[in-house]
Amino acid sequence: MKFAHVADAHWGFGYPGPNPASRFEDITRTMDWVADRIIAEGCELVLFAGDAFKDARVYIDRATAEIRAFVSWLRRLSDAGIEVVVISGTPSHDAISAYHLIREMQIPRVRVFTESGTMMWKGIHISCLPGMNRSRFATMDEFVGLPPHEFHQKMTEWIYQECVDLRASAMYGEDTDAAILVSHLTFDLADTGFEDAVAAKRANPDGRGGANV
Repeated sequence: MKFAHVADAHWGFGYPGPNPASRFEDITRTMDWVADRIIAEGCELVLFAGDAFKDARVYIDRATAEIRAFVSWLRRLSDAGIEVVVISGTPSHDAISAYHLIREMQIPRVRVFTESGTMMWKGIHISCLPGMNRSRFATMDEFVGLPPHEFHQKMTEWIYQECVDLRASAMYGEDTDAAILVSHLTFDLADTGFEDAVAAKRANPDGRGGANV
């Protein structure tokens, strides 16, 4: 069985280039190539791990073009009989409403997650943990007033426990042949504050950063 992991397409307008649409067209051509390669390789499952878009807050005409491009890409895979699991990414890039709209289109074989959740596919338990940022936690009582390093530590603990719970549902739910976690989170240095992470990066500029799962 083959599956593909794709993320961070960042469809959008206004990147540096000859005109505002240049990079949008480049992204579309590149993602078309990705779809062709996925189909040619005979992949049965595609995991799209967030950040389909460049900016969350955009005018309706731009949002329409960006959503249309992503939906066209999803339909291309769906029409080829490929199962696609999609999670939303970082809130500053991905408007949750865009993902809700795509989910309401009910594209065959495309599952969209904007909250933590699980699904079964051919004996594989797929756990989904969409992207998030500090604002998601800032209004919770247990986070209010915390200094930055404690805030980050508590966020890390919450995310860790969420992953543990998702894993537990995979272990004690239906019989599974394998379990996959699909996430849009940076995990390297996640248990330190932002200032500490910056200092560590300056001290080790060649070190590797975080990555999407």
